Amino acid sequence: MGRVAGDDLDNYIYALEDISRNIGREVDKIIPTLAGNFVLKPLKLRLWRQGIDGDGKKIGDGKYSPQTIRDKKRLGLKTSPITLHHKGDFYDSMSVKSSKGQILVSINPSAKNEPKKSNELLAKYGEAILMLTQREQEILAEKIVEQLKIKINSVKFPKIKFT
Repeated sequence: MGRVAGDDLDNYIYALEDISRNIGREVDKIIPTLAGNFVLKPLKLRLWRQGIDGDGKKIGDGKYSPQTIRDKKRLGLKTSPITLHHKGDFYDSMSVKSSKGQILVSINPSAKNEPKKSNELLAKYGEAILMLTQREQEILAEKIVEQLKIKINSVKFPKIKFT
């Protein structure tokens, strides 16, 4: 017996339902391709340029201590706003993970970036320093949706012959 049109259509529907059932897993596959340009880059640029966290609030009071300003001037570094960037170790240690569609920016301590210093920054300024703003989240979501559409459109609609 040949292929039955209903079987082809059932397989197509099953493939689409599989994507739907496992949307978190699909997002987890997409995130590594977007993490650099649509998570870490905007986060680091915002910290560097504006000195604000993911909630849109100034980091700390927005100003370095007089001693830190003197140290940064001596080294030729930016003194305003608070950027959390001195040698770059904190920025370099940021990474993105995704699990079941939940996206998390975390700090991966290395030989260059002491865990103690990263933990101090997180304790002092809060977890929001590693969060995306609402607008950054919206841009990331748009990119994820674009990729999901590509995935959905890759499921081939069967050519059904009716006899």
